[in-house]
Amino acid sequence: MRGISVIILLAVSGIQFAYAAPKATKEEVDLLSARLERMERVIDAQSRDNSSKSNKQGLISLQNQLKKMERELQNLRSENERLRNDVDQMQARQREMFLAIDKRLENQNVVGNAEQVQPIQQEQAVTETAPKINTT
Repeated sequence: MRGISVIILLAVSGIQFAYAAPKATKEEVDLLSARLERMERVIDAQSRDNSSKSNKQGLISLQNQLKKMERELQNLRSENERLRNDVDQMQARQREMFLAIDKRLENQNVVGNAEQVQPIQQEQAVTETAPKINTT
């Protein structure tokens, strides 16, 4: 029994370290680990008890709790994956918006430069066509 609980603890601990999750998910995994440790203490207490019926019921209860924790962990993983996907989409959208703004500013600068060049060209045309006055 002790071996099973150690394996369960190692599995949950391994899952916790192997899976880089956001802070909220890590806290929930830590809570699940704490619950698992409590379950191990219950197993240890029950193993001291010589009553095989209560041991079996305790093990069944622990097995049910373990299955429930595995389902919760799977739900947390899927939620985490969904949130990562949402963040990726938001970052892509933000990047697109930045590029669109940058392009608009660039177009505005090109139009502004064209408007500045046009009056300069007109001034040059006027000075070239104006009659030259001899001052000699």
